[in-house]
Amino acid sequence: MDDYEKQQFLKSWEARHRLGKAPFVLRTAALFVVIVFVLLVLLDLFDQPFADALSSNLMPRKLISKVIVGVLLGFLNWYLMERQYRKLQEEK
Repeated sequence: MDDYEKQQFLKSWEARHRLGKAPFVLRTAALFVVIVFVLLVLLDLFDQPFADALSSNLMPRKLISKVIVGVLLGFLNWYLMERQYRKLQEEK
C-alpha cells in the first residue's frame, strides 16, 4: 500500500468510524443477507421453479442463519478495519 492509498484508507475509515459500530455492522449484515439470498435463489432456479426457490430461501430458519452470519461478518470486518487503521496510525 503506497502513501496515497494509506491516506485514502485513513480518511475513509475515519468517516465510517464516526458513524459508529452498530450502523457499520448492520449495513454489512444487510448487504451480506441480500447478496446471499439472491445468489441462493438464482442457484435454486436450476432445479426448481421460481416460487419454490423463493419460498425455500424465505424460511425463517434460513433467514435467521443468514442474519447471524452477516452480523458476525460485520463485527469481524469492523475489527479488521480498526486493526489496520491503528497500525497505519502508528506508522505516521
